[in-house]
Amino acid sequence: MQIGISGTTPTDIAVKTIKTVLDDYGLQSTYVGYKARKDLDCIIVTGGDRGVRNYFHKTLDAQVPVLGVGESESNGFLAQIDLKEFSSIVNRIKKSDYAVSEFSRIAVKIDDKPVYPVLNDVAVFSSKSAMLMEHEIGRAHV
Repeated sequence: MQIGISGTTPTDIAVKTIKTVLDDYGLQSTYVGYKARKDLDCIIVTGGDRGVRNYFHKTLDAQVPVLGVGESESNGFLAQIDLKEFSSIVNRIKKSDYAVSEFSRIAVKIDDKPVYPVLNDVAVFSSKSAMLMEHEIGRAHV
């Protein structure tokens, strides 16, 4: 099994902690940053919900399952594992004993030019406060 680790930097404390735990369980891991790699079995993303959103914002082709890990005591919506509990779930990762939940991404175009797809929300602001804006919301078929 090959596991990718995504976080702010390879020297980030959470990234180093996850790498150490995976090494202790005999699992191969490598820091991937925000690069999608199809040769991985899963990617562990640090930084809580924000880290998961950043990962998906910067990764267009995300086919590999992602596990979000938070660094605070409160669980998030996208990052449901706390760093302190990470070592208790590594055996489940090793045995592929987990379910993958799929989330739809939102495709966004600005002036008919596609921008990175987003995971769960889009905020639209005009550059001028009294400017009229036209919004078109549709469903893309993939």
